[in-house]
Formats: sequence, C-alpha cells, structure tokens
Amino acid sequence: MEDNQVEKNSSVEANSSKKQPLIWGAIIIILALGVITALMVRDTESDKVLATVDNHPVLENDIKQLVNQMLGQYKEQGVNVEENPELLNEVRKAALASKIRQKILFQYAEQRDVVVNEDSVEDEYQRMVLQFEGGESDLLQGLSQYGITKKDLRKDIFEMLLLQKVANQRDDLTISDQEVQSRYNNIVRDNPETEFPPLSEIKEILVSEMEQEKMGDVLRKLFDQIYPDIEVIILDEDLVEVAEFLGRSSAVPGM
Repeated sequence: MEDNQVEKNSSVEANSSKKQPLIWGAIIIILALGVITALMVRDTESDKVLATVDNHPVLENDIKQLVNQMLGQYKEQGVNVEENPELLNEVRKAALASKIRQKILFQYAEQRDVVVNEDSVEDEYQRMVLQFEGGESDLLQGLSQYGITKKDLRKDIFEMLLLQKVANQRDDLTISDQEVQSRYNNIVRDNPETEFPPLSEIKEILVSEMEQEKMGDVLRKLFDQIYPDIEVIILDEDLVEVAEFLGRSSAVPGM
C-alpha cells in the first residue's frame, strides 16, 4: 500500500467490516459528548497534516481530544492503551476516520446553507445543565476530566445541532410512543433478572437514545451517498488503513 492513499469511489472490503463499529462508535461519542474540538495550543507535531478532504487538511491536533477521550474510556476499563502501540494506532485510526466523516458532513451542511442560531445552542446547553444536581459547576467538572471546557462544549453542541438539522432534512427523526413502548418491552424481556422502573420514569432517556440512533442511521446513509464524490487522501503512513473504514458502511446496523 502506498504512503499516500487516495480513496475515491470505493467500497469497504468484507474483512474491514469488523472495524466499522469502532469507527461509528467513535462518531457517536463525538455527537453525544462533544469531544472533537481542537486544543488551543499547538506544537509542531500537532500541526502535522494526517489527511486531506477535498484539499482541506485534517491535523493531528484535530483528533487529539477524541483520542484522549477514547484512551480515558479504555483506562476506566483497566486497559492502558499507551502501553499497547498496536491498539493505540487503532484508536488513532478510529479518531481520524470519525473526524473525516464529520468534516464531509459539515461540508455538506455548509453547501446547503444549514444554520444553527445561538439561541438553540443556549437552550440545549441549559437542558444539559438541568440534568446535573449541582447545575453548571457539576457539568463542567465532569467534562474537565476529558479536557473539555464550556467553550468546547458549546461548539460541540452547535455541531451536533447542525447535524441534527441535516438529518431532519433527510428524514423525520420523531420517535413515536409505540416505538418507545416496544423498546421498553424488549429491554424488560431481555433482562428478566433486572427490575426496571416504570416507562414513565425513563421515557425521556429512551427517546433521547432512540433519536440519536435514528439520526446516526440517517447520517450514515447520507455519508454513503456523498462519499464517492469526495477525495480523501491519507498522508500519514501509519494511518493509511483508515481508507478501508471510509467506504460504504450500510451493512453496519446503527452507528
């Protein structure tokens, strides 16, 4: 495989499908938790160009926070990825692929004049604040362990809402009461030894999860449609396999 790999009009080979859940799992993290904002201070290594998307660069710095987020999650599971070079490289591949996917979708939104106003960002931010007993201070303290600031979070909220608008233009993301009831019934059925609260107490959580899943499905299908027309060049020789992750992924259920 050449150092510079151009991926255009391609599809994923069967043996690469096993890697897709890691990639789409990473993009869920991005949408749900907001971890894609670049660090403010850059050094020479951070400015290294890892790839280009239609001649727009993707820098090492662009994936740094997502990599740190994923490393933190592995650490919580007792896995020190930094001691496993092969696994660390897989994490970097997942982060880069996720960033490329988002860059393509943001480019799509920009071309179609999809906008999100500041009031919508503020409403979503306040909704998040209300979920914490200690309010904003508890929210920001929880995010700080991942290096995420209030400014970072608001930027990520803006990007999440932007993608929601894109998805809503493609399909209705509304979750019906019947769909929620069916999901609840399945959860209870599949976990007979667990006592669950009544649906009324967890309905909001289920609806939010199902909306994210539906949005992810819509965006994945959209990506599959527009990706063949996008030129992605992987410049880092350690990450060239990312090209395998970026082809058609319609065989993967969910994100």
